[in-house]
Amino acid sequence: MAGLPDRAADALLHVAADPATRSPARVAEAGPWWDPGAEEADERDAEATAADLADLEAQLDATDGTRVALQQQARQVLERTRQPLTRRTVLQTAVHLLHART
Repeated sequence: MAGLPDRAADALLHVAADPATRSPARVAEAGPWWDPGAEEADERDAEATAADLADLEAQLDATDGTRVALQQQARQVLERTRQPLTRRTVLQTAVHLLHART
């Protein structure tokens, strides 16, 4: 097993290569850089997330042209309820609104 200095160096390199990282201070926090094999689990989670988003988009694409209106309405709901405006939350809310109509 690698010693702490080796693990710390690997962690710093991993964090430095991650475009989402804003500060090397993240190394002090728990994350996949400390646990061997965790990166593969993160990749599987990302694939599942992509599949979930694709499913939500497919449901909205099948609405015969009301996707844009549903997403605009979803954004309004999210803003009104002060929830984060992300791709996932907009799609989830739009699909929820779609199913609430039926």
